[in-house]
Amino acid sequence: TDLAKDNAKGGTLWKDLEKVPYCRRPGVRRTASQGRLQRSRSGAEQDRPKSITAPRCQELYRDHQVRRKKLDTQRQHKAALEEEEIQQQIRHASPSRRFDANSFDNWYKDNMGRLKETSDRRA
Repeated sequence: TDLAKDNAKGGTLWKDLEKVPYCRRPGVRRTASQGRLQRSRSGAEQDRPKSITAPRCQELYRDHQVRRKKLDTQRQHKAALEEEEIQQQIRHASPSRRFDANSFDNWYKDNMGRLKETSDRRA
């Protein structure tokens, strides 16, 4: 690194660097827009053309898309299974025979008649 070259030339020593505040060390700069310290890119990173990092980014993006599609497929499958389970529960919960209003009215009148007779006897 730059520090190692500087040290080889007789410049700043490693132990002296520990005494230097972080913001004054080589390779560290304060950005006005962010208002915080940032480490500048090393020489190797600055010299590296963007074309080398672009395929890696594209590969990561493709991987992200594949994972997202897989996750979406799993979610859709799970939602379909849950929907089918709910439909089965509804089918099993619903009565197999139809509601007959006349039968209900007869049953209700009969039971209410018995209730009235029982309460009249007790009174």
